[in-house]
Parts: sequence; C-alpha cells; structure tokens
Amino acid sequence: MKGSYLCIGHICMDIIEGGFCLGGTASYVSKLTKALKYETSIISSYGPNFLFLKDFSNINLYNLESEHSTIFENDYSGEIRKQILHARASRISLKSFDSFHVNKLPNYDIIHFCPIADEVDFAIIESAKKYNCLSFATPQGWMRKWDNNGRVTFKKIDWRKLQALDFVIISEEDIPNLKTELPEICSVISKLIVTRGANGASVFLNGIEYTYPAIPTNPVDTTGAGDTFACAFITTFHQTKNIAKAMECANKMAALSIEKPAMDYLIDLETE
Repeated sequence: MKGSYLCIGHICMDIIEGGFCLGGTASYVSKLTKALKYETSIISSYGPNFLFLKDFSNINLYNLESEHSTIFENDYSGEIRKQILHARASRISLKSFDSFHVNKLPNYDIIHFCPIADEVDFAIIESAKKYNCLSFATPQGWMRKWDNNGRVTFKKIDWRKLQALDFVIISEEDIPNLKTELPEICSVISKLIVTRGANGASVFLNGIEYTYPAIPTNPVDTTGAGDTFACAFITTFHQTKNIAKAMECANKMAALSIEKPAMDYLIDLETE
C-alpha cells in the first residue's frame, strides 16, 4: 500500500433514465485511490434505500445512519447544469466524526473533505489537524443551497473556515464571477487550485498564478473528471511533494478518465 486515504462526505445516488446510478465525490475518489493502492476509508451517511453498497466491498465505509440517502437529479440539457436535491442523508457533525473509528486511527496520510450537499461540519477541519496528515478539500458541496423544491443554487462560504487545509481545489464553474472573487479567496487560501476543463488548470500559491495546460483528448464521458483530477493531484503530491509533477499527473489522469464511460478507465490502472 502507498498510504491511507480518508474521504469525508456523502456517497449518493443520481437519478438517471430508468433508475439510479452511483454518485458523489467520495464514490469516485475511493475507487481511484483503491486502484492506486491506497488503503481507503469513507465517513459518510446513507439510508436503507441506498442501492450500491456492493461497490464499496473493498473500502472501509463508516455510515452515520440516516432515514434517507442523498439523491440528486442533474439536468444537462442547457449550457449550465441544473440540479435538484430530492433527499439528503444525515449531516456529518464534529460529534459524529469523533465517534467513528477514525479517532483511534491517527495514521491517515491524506484526508479529503468532499461534501456534496453542505453535509460536512467545518469544525472537523480543525479536529483533523491532530492526525498530522495532508488535508485538502473539494468544497463544491459547501457552496450549494436549495429551496423547498430542492432546486440547487450557489451560496458563498467563509473561506477562512478552510484556511487550515493544505490545498483547496475548485472548478471555475463552481463560483459565479470567479475572476472577481479570486483576490479575496487567495488572500485566505495560500494553495488554491482552479480547474478550467479543456483550458487546463491554475495553481495560486500565495496569490501568484502558475498555469498548466490540459492534455488534448476525445471526451466520451466527463462525469467525475474533476474528482479524478483532485485525487490524482493529491496522491501524486503525497508521493513526490512536487506541485508541478502533481499537476501534470492530474491533467493526464483527468484526460484518461473522460475517454471512457463512467469509471472504466480504472480497469487499466488496476491491472498495472
């Protein structure tokens, strides 16, 4: 094993034509980290209606019991994805985090905060410091709110709550008017990564931007590409402590992931 990797966030179900498919950053990332030979764990919450437990048979999955599983519906018919949150599982509070086995396992090499529906307590970031590990967030889920009909829209967050993390990784699509918001974010987050799809990605180190081009590819399915990028970056950085190498690997892995449907690209990794 190359190390141990902990995801904190909901695994979920996404509505598709004819039923459901597995969704959630923790779901995509845990499968990739397992293929990369990391001991992988998830702290999550789901209900008795969750249909995909068999997908986590080789992953340490700790569940905060809930009446419901988190369920999203995604509409890609327009230029901007529209989302409906049909149900949300239990919130992952600091108390529930400390009640899991994680407080007896101080050896995690990487902790990944990956909320999808504002379900992770910010206080856990401070609590996780005691593990003296590499910590980062893909904070998209903290930037979501929804109305009584479940329609998801953007909400601002207090970036100071993420200040203790080693890295924060966002997509330019996560934040409206990102260019205007960047100076404020960079004044708080010393190591920020912004992915830009086919336009590559940028690293902001203390506000100074370094750009890395995307790898040309023939996209088949872009679902989960951002999660793949984030995971590939942090695991490579964990191994090399080199940001440039980590960015290059992340762009390469993201390109590979979109050339095949779903997570089929993992088959090649698992056979290496």
